Amino acid sequence: MTRPHNHPRSSSLGSEHPSSPTFLGYHLPAEWEPHEGTWLAWPHNHATWPGRSQSERMQLVYRSFAQLVGAIAADEAVHISVNDSQMEKLAHDVLKKYNVAGHIQFHHVTTDNAWCRDHGATIVVNHSDQSSYPTRVAVDWGYNGCGMVAARFENDNAVASQMARIMQMPCVSGGMILEGGSVESNGKGLAITTESCLLNPNRNPGVKREQIEERLSSMLGAETVIWLPNGIAGDETGGHVDLMARWINENTVAVALETDANDANYRTLHKNLELLQRVKLPGDKRLKIETLPMPKPVTQDGIRLPATYTSFYLTNHSVIVPTFEQPTDQTACEKIGKLFPTRNVVGINCLDILHSCGGLHSLMMQIPMA
Repeated sequence: MTRPHNHPRSSSLGSEHPSSPTFLGYHLPAEWEPHEGTWLAWPHNHATWPGRSQSERMQLVYRSFAQLVGAIAADEAVHISVNDSQMEKLAHDVLKKYNVAGHIQFHHVTTDNAWCRDHGATIVVNHSDQSSYPTRVAVDWGYNGCGMVAARFENDNAVASQMARIMQMPCVSGGMILEGGSVESNGKGLAITTESCLLNPNRNPGVKREQIEERLSSMLGAETVIWLPNGIAGDETGGHVDLMARWINENTVAVALETDANDANYRTLHKNLELLQRVKLPGDKRLKIETLPMPKPVTQDGIRLPATYTSFYLTNHSVIVPTFEQPTDQTACEKIGKLFPTRNVVGINCLDILHSCGGLHSLMMQIPMA
């Protein structure tokens, strides 16, 4: 494992050019498209993972995190934010303890929490042979702790621009509060999000649906935005879409579906399914829908946690699936394996990660290939 040299801050797009990445030919690739690597933030906030003694809980989180890093590093480069040299040594020692190897780089980027997908940069690409602009641009969305849920988020709000500097990419402002887990892109102009998250006044008060759609279009290339109403029970973010619906390919969506009519998620997830079944694609075609089971409720001190199998993550050669020590784990892994037949399925026990009220997918942000 090596630590890179500090690089000078890369310049943003010149003021003489329109500010819209989409206008300049950029778009957000789908997660299954080739990665240069994956970016994570080392977990360190004890308040994020309550229960047991702090040291005992964090050791369990470190174990799960090391397994996750190992699964990614087997396929692609891994970048990890650490606050300082002391945290870098801790992370190095934990990864060594669990025999994690690969192309892993540490970067001294101070964070408040480990949710890199939500506070990190969203990287858009332009592969046009005719473009004179950089191939990749980092979008720096505003981050306010998922609608002020997090007690601290000032450091997290500064991460995206630091990622851009380290990766030597131009950085542009997204112009609104947005977490990466709140938007799912198929890389071909279709995006899925939720009303309960992006229309929540704790993100962008006074901003209307049409304005958000325009912003997603101009920054990510989302020509059509599909709105689902609400998030699942236990999701403190107010409704991140990656806990309920994920693109499998450009016209197929995997949705979580609850079969127990008495469960708190039953109506929400069936409503999602009905809405997606009515979506029309260009040429009057319909989305193809695949369903994934929901695990039995997972609770902590009587509080429902957002356990779901749609919080999987795609690397270049694998699909990493969260598991919860339940019989549905095998069913979910088998189903997801069939949906991604060219990838290896890697199941990772996420119960300790889940105690933070966050999903596996939220820990990672992909770096698209240049």
